[in-house]
Amino acid sequence: MEIEKLFKALSDPTRVRVLLLLSQKKLCVCQLQKILKLPQSKLSKHLGKLRDLNLVVGYQDGKFIKYELSKNYFLENILVLVKESKNLDEQFQVDLSRIDKFDYLIGDVQ
Repeated sequence: MEIEKLFKALSDPTRVRVLLLLSQKKLCVCQLQKILKLPQSKLSKHLGKLRDLNLVVGYQDGKFIKYELSKNYFLENILVLVKESKNLDEQFQVDLSRIDKFDYLIGDVQ
């Protein structure tokens, strides 16, 4: 992975929010869309960029495509630093407060 491409991907707040959410649990596009309050087309573009860099992987789970973080030690360490950032703290807390709210969309009971 080219480091410049990684940091360019991480320079977008929406992609960072997606990565932070996926660091908490596996989510489908419909859940991410509701949590982030984004149109599906915009979210899909962000997920595509993250997939292209092998930062996330998607897999079929019934009729849904769920996403999770790729196994990437470098990314995991970056996300630890990002989680400690004061700039993202407030938005991340809002996103986290909604993370389980949309499990009904895919029938998850956790």
